[in-house]
Amino acid sequence: MSRQVLILVHSDDPHLPLVTRHLDDWGVPHWDLAADLIGSEIHPSVEVGSTRFAVDVGGWDWSRITTVWNRRVIVNPGWSTEPATDVMLEKHIHDQNLALVDGLLASIPPEANWMNRIESRFARSKVHQLRLAAELRIPIPETLVSSDPNQIRAFARTHRVSGIITKLIAPTPSRVPNGEEQFSIFTTEIDPDEVGDSALSSAVAIYQPKVRKTREARAIVVGNEVVCCAFDTQQSAQTALDWRRYDFDAVPHYSIDLPSEFADRLVELVARLGLIYAAIDVAELPDGSWLMFEVNPAGQWAWLEELGGVPVGRTIAKWLATA
Repeated sequence: MSRQVLILVHSDDPHLPLVTRHLDDWGVPHWDLAADLIGSEIHPSVEVGSTRFAVDVGGWDWSRITTVWNRRVIVNPGWSTEPATDVMLEKHIHDQNLALVDGLLASIPPEANWMNRIESRFARSKVHQLRLAAELRIPIPETLVSSDPNQIRAFARTHRVSGIITKLIAPTPSRVPNGEEQFSIFTTEIDPDEVGDSALSSAVAIYQPKVRKTREARAIVVGNEVVCCAFDTQQSAQTALDWRRYDFDAVPHYSIDLPSEFADRLVELVARLGLIYAAIDVAELPDGSWLMFEVNPAGQWAWLEELGGVPVGRTIAKWLATA
């Protein structure tokens, strides 16, 4: 059977053409299913009978899918881009579209190869990631996940010399159903003795020692391959603590090779998490060793290719074309 690639994506995802241009060059057919358009511009149909099961999504032959790129975990098909006039009706439409998407994904031929499978959602848990990393002897920061003021303050006393930071435990920012508003918090240095009990106990968060680092990097793991982009975050006060406070003019981006033993352990970690693809945030310490912060199962990478020349799109396309 000839190869046919299904890509589960958002309609305005800038990563898509960086991969599909290679598939097109190689003559690999692909169907780019924008899940956010299901129910508005895309209207799948499914026929089920005693002797017939057929899926119609824009004429694509669902039964011939050989490979799936789950670019973004599908959780919100059918949300309107306009403010809802009836919130309960909007929720009903969303739930019905999500139920259809579940049925479509469950109907993909079981022998198809996935990057990454829907059921790998537990890989998003930072607690799970750090636990497995520690088992694989991948260096990580000492970590407390808590909303207990006493434990947080005790952790800070243990790391009084370095100081501590806090960051979100949820892997993605909270977003309202309609529109573009989202709520997020950057990595922030904190002194728990200057914060009241009610604030510390209001939400679970991650607490870690403040790490001295010479540079940071995002390692992209695709199967057994690792490509990596480093960025000199310490050259800008804006990005020194959290590189997501982008300062592209002051922070060079460039391709690097990670130490082979460290890279091999990242590959093993991704496999243990049940993933094929992951973007892993790492940092180089003053002694030249490397430390891992977290794994992003659907992490962004387009800017690594555009600014650092890292061939992420080609690496992903090669897996999709050969898996």
